Amino acid sequence: MKRQCRRSSRRAGFTLIELLAVLAILGLLVSLIMPAVQQAREAARRTQCKNNLHQLGVAIHAHAGDRQLLPEGADYEQFRYHSWCTRILPLLDQANLFNDYDWSKAWDDATANNGGRSNQQVTQTPLSVFRCPSNPPTKPGASDYGGCYGTSLTGLTPGYGAGEGWEAGLMVVINPPAIQARKQPVSLGEVHDGLSQTFLVLECATPIDPPQYWGNGGNCLPVETGINFHLVDEDGDDAYFASIFSTHTGGGHALFGDGRVAFLSDSTDLNILAALSTRSRSEVVNTNF
Repeated sequence: MKRQCRRSSRRAGFTLIELLAVLAILGLLVSLIMPAVQQAREAARRTQCKNNLHQLGVAIHAHAGDRQLLPEGADYEQFRYHSWCTRILPLLDQANLFNDYDWSKAWDDATANNGGRSNQQVTQTPLSVFRCPSNPPTKPGASDYGGCYGTSLTGLTPGYGAGEGWEAGLMVVINPPAIQARKQPVSLGEVHDGLSQTFLVLECATPIDPPQYWGNGGNCLPVETGINFHLVDEDGDDAYFASIFSTHTGGGHALFGDGRVAFLSDSTDLNILAALSTRSRSEVVNTNF
């Protein structure tokens, strides 16, 4: 009697249980890898933010080398509100924007200039050097960096007289509608505390709407709060004057007068922040951040 060879009817492949096990393992691997990937991306964004400030520092120093004056934080003459950012455009490879800007008009004037574009069109041009890559996208022409023109912190030692701290920094406001008003920017000879001991530009990526614009003369600020100060009202005055504010974990960046960029911790003492915001108060501060 002949035996018939039976072929197995089973097919090679995964069972449902095996497939679920593989998917569970893949999910576990993704959950383990994703935080590391996100941390690496944030580290790269934080480095780019630091590089942006360094590039701004190079441009500001080139401007100061030509004029022996730092750029004004804002020029409020006849309420035109010209910005320090506009002053340094040629040094940021943006000479075309600079040439199309009309200084006889307000920063956001919508009438066409000789170059064809209006001031409003010029200042609404997105420029990556003024944006922290960690901050969510916002309106064209927004800026995450503000020039530091002093401090409005009170109750500190040494104290500040009424309005004194607001003109005590490197990026002062000139021609404001006030009795005691500066008429020109700060000269390098006025920086008695040393450029390495004084804030020049601060990261200020607050979630305000409308945002600060690089072309607006209001794109400068006093040190008024601690770093990453909790904002009760994200559209209020605290948001506009939030000192150093960032979406980075644990602190924010500051560009010093000597071109150095440092990351300052959330826990930095207010007295230190106030001292670093003024140019000639003779404070002794450890800046090994």
